[in-house]
Amino acid sequence: MYCGFQHNTNLKTISFPKLKTLSGMYASLNSVCAYCTNLEIVNLDSLTSLTSRALSSAFQNCKKLKTLSFPSLNPQSFNNYNDQFHTMLANVSDCTVHFPYSIKKVISEWQDVISGFGGNNTIILFDLHAVYLNFISDKQNIEISVNDEIFTEMSGYAVAGDIEYACYSQDDNLLLLETLNNLEENSVVDINVNFAQTINKVTLNVGISGLDVTFYAGNLKIPAVEESNGNYVLNVIGQNKNIRYYINGENNYSDAEGVINLTGENITQNADIYPVTLKTFVRPNLTENGELGGNSFAAASTGDVSSSYGVYKVFNGNETDYFWANADINTITFYNPQALRVSSLVIEYYSSSSTYLPASITVQGSNNNTDWEDIASFEYETGLSRTLNINSQRFYKYHRLIMPEKSVYLRICEIEINASYKE
Repeated sequence: MYCGFQHNTNLKTISFPKLKTLSGMYASLNSVCAYCTNLEIVNLDSLTSLTSRALSSAFQNCKKLKTLSFPSLNPQSFNNYNDQFHTMLANVSDCTVHFPYSIKKVISEWQDVISGFGGNNTIILFDLHAVYLNFISDKQNIEISVNDEIFTEMSGYAVAGDIEYACYSQDDNLLLLETLNNLEENSVVDINVNFAQTINKVTLNVGISGLDVTFYAGNLKIPAVEESNGNYVLNVIGQNKNIRYYINGENNYSDAEGVINLTGENITQNADIYPVTLKTFVRPNLTENGELGGNSFAAASTGDVSSSYGVYKVFNGNETDYFWANADINTITFYNPQALRVSSLVIEYYSSSSTYLPASITVQGSNNNTDWEDIASFEYETGLSRTLNINSQRFYKYHRLIMPEKSVYLRICEIEINASYKE
């Protein structure tokens, strides 16, 4: 299929009902319909697996292309690559691309997706095999999460089938947790958010006033209300669900986190914290990556060119060697068994040339290497050395740097960590 229909100006619609796999250069759709200037509709009906750059420049200069659909893609379709759609719509304007909702979390942050596949005013919808939900409420200040995804408006798409949703009323400090079953594909469902149900009080007994306590439900971050004498409360509608909590002990006390199981009754749960001493972190020098989640400082990465340029080299105290990566998006993760509050990171690059620098840097924190929170972000900047002022308010065991490449490679010689920990 490589360049198969290129320059065919009679082609208006095209479908590939038997095409399931794109596995290599000449078994790809690279430039397949480039310069088909009258092409309007493309449907890749059955495509379920595609390799690197499988659709590179596939529809470039298709000036009339308006609809492009991928109904059969799934989260396992991409074979650990993230460049399948490279410049797929170069010099194409106002095209709408339809994907299954189930792959939104997988590809929505890819650089090619963010850039509209090289096109202009590309509309990207994750609306296939989905249900459209309309939340209706007489409350004004509501936060909504569906299947752990935050809704920024009162309506949006979700995967068809069973869904769990959380609605939080800021005005009433009231959380509603419910489940809906067997929602059909391509349907529209109105959900009347009913806060007029039996309410139970969840009380977290810490015993210390004035702390920053947060509850989590369906990825909603809910600030706890202190009722009295170190008792932090949340009003809840729902049962047989779990919510999480996090207590930020700041400089004087330990942190604490845990899970509360909702039983449909009032619940009081104790959380133990204790006085601590704040100490300055001294980073050890690594001779290998080590093991994340182990008993000592360790590191991991994605995008490495080879193990000869492993990520431990940015934490070995030697600025003459370097970590070398070349993926569209590269990551560096460092772990410490004692949670760190990072004030700044100092990055020493191999070169000030854009060839070796990241296009941007996002710093995230986590305490389980699964649930990540953005704590700082930085735009492109040149120079051999760069200080990232993080000023994190929380202590995390895991920190991750997400770095899209600016040009060709990413090379980092050393990362200095300025941080504190509690003891």
